[in-house]
Amino acid sequence: MTDPRPLHPTTPTTTTPTVVLLEAPPTGAGEAAVRLIRERGHQPLVLTHPDGRMPAAGAARLREAGAQIHHCRTDDTDAVTAHCRTIDHLAALTTLYEFSVQVAADAAARLHLPGPDPDAVRRCRSKALLRTTLEPHPGLNAAFGRAETTQEALAHAERIGYPVVVKATTLAGSAHITLCATPGDVVRDAGRILSLADYLGFEVPREVLVEEYLAGEEFSVEIFHGRGIGVNAKLLGPPPHFIELGHHYPAQIPAPLAAELLRTAERAVAATGLTWGPAHVELRCRFGRSQPRVVEINPRVAGDRIAELVRLADGVDLFGAQLDALLGRRPDVRPRALGGAAVRFIPSPGHGVITHLTDPAHLAALPGVREVRFQRAVGDRAPRMLSNLERLGHVIATGDDTAQAVERAQQALGHCTVQVTDPTPTKGP
Repeated sequence: MTDPRPLHPTTPTTTTPTVVLLEAPPTGAGEAAVRLIRERGHQPLVLTHPDGRMPAAGAARLREAGAQIHHCRTDDTDAVTAHCRTIDHLAALTTLYEFSVQVAADAAARLHLPGPDPDAVRRCRSKALLRTTLEPHPGLNAAFGRAETTQEALAHAERIGYPVVVKATTLAGSAHITLCATPGDVVRDAGRILSLADYLGFEVPREVLVEEYLAGEEFSVEIFHGRGIGVNAKLLGPPPHFIELGHHYPAQIPAPLAAELLRTAERAVAATGLTWGPAHVELRCRFGRSQPRVVEINPRVAGDRIAELVRLADGVDLFGAQLDALLGRRPDVRPRALGGAAVRFIPSPGHGVITHLTDPAHLAALPGVREVRFQRAVGDRAPRMLSNLERLGHVIATGDDTAQAVERAQQALGHCTVQVTDPTPTKGP
C-alpha cells in the first residue's frame, strides 16, 4: 500500500546538511536512525521506491520521527546518484536495508562520499561470490556449489553429501533457505528459487547456492572497521527453514569460544575487503567440537534489532558509529558492559485472520521490557512462517546479565496472545 500523501517533489532548501537513507527496514531501526541523524544536527531524508514497497504506516512513522521522504528508483544506481546530486548540502548517503546496500555503496562512491568499498560489498552481497572469495582462506568456508539448473544443484548436493542447504544468492531474512535431506528436496527447493522473477520488488538472479550443512549453534559477530565488537547468540526455529525466533547479547559462551568467533569473523571480513564501517557476520560451530565457519556476511549494521541489543547491553551505538564515520568523525565503539539484552519474536500461528493481539502496553509494563512492536494488526491475515518476514512482531528486554534478559524476554513472549479465525489449510513443508 502506498502512502496517499504526495512526497516532496523538490529537494530540501534548508542549509542544514542532509543525510540520505536508502529505504528503511520495517523493524523500527529506520525511525531510530532518523532520530539519531536529527540529534546530530542533520536533516534525514529517506529515499523510497515509487512502486509502494514502503507501506503507508512505515512512511508515516518515518515522518513522525522527522524524516523527509522522496520517491526514487532505489534499485537503480544511476537514478539514486542523479537524485542525490539535486540535494543541496548533501553530507552522506547510506542505508540499513539489506537490499539497498549495493546501490548505496555504488552511488556514494560516484558522489565521492565516504562509505564501504563497493567491490567488498558486492563480494558479501552475493552469497555465491562470498563463498568463492572465502575459498582460498582455510577454516572459513563450507563446501558449496553454484547452480543455474536443478540438475546442477542436484549434482552439487551429491558431491557435498546430504543434508545440504539450498538457498537463493541475494535474498535476506532467511527467505528461501531450506535444509534438504533428499534429492527430491533439492530438486523442489532449487526449482522454486530458479522460478523466482523478483522478491519484494527486487530482481532475483537465476541461480541457486548448494552448501554443506554446518551443524551446531549459530552466532553472529558484530564488526566495525574490521574489528569485532561482540558476539550475539541466535535462537532458530525448527528445520527445514532457518527462521530466527530470537537473539541475546552478549552470548553466554566460554571466553575461548567467543575469542575464536571474533577472530574468525575478523579474518572473514578482511578476506572480502569489507574493512570500513559495520558488518554482521553469521557463523556456526559445535561447542568444543568444531571450529567456527562462516554462514554469511551482511555488509551493514545488523538487523533484527541486534544493533539495539548491542546498544542496550554494551553502550555501543552501531548506527551512531556508522554516522560518525560517514560525517568524518571518530566512531566510539568501546563496549561498556551495561548488562544483557534479548529480543524474542512473536511467531505467526499460521493462516487465518487475526482477531486478537495482546495490548502492547501490557507487554511494555512487564519487568525489563524495553520495546514492543507488532508488524501486523487485528484484521490482518496471519501468514504461514516461511521466513523472518512472517513473524508478527517482537519484544526486547534487558537485565543485569544476559540470562536475566532472556528470562524477561521469554516471560513477555509468554504473556503475548494471538488469536486467529478462518484458518486456511496449507500444503507442503
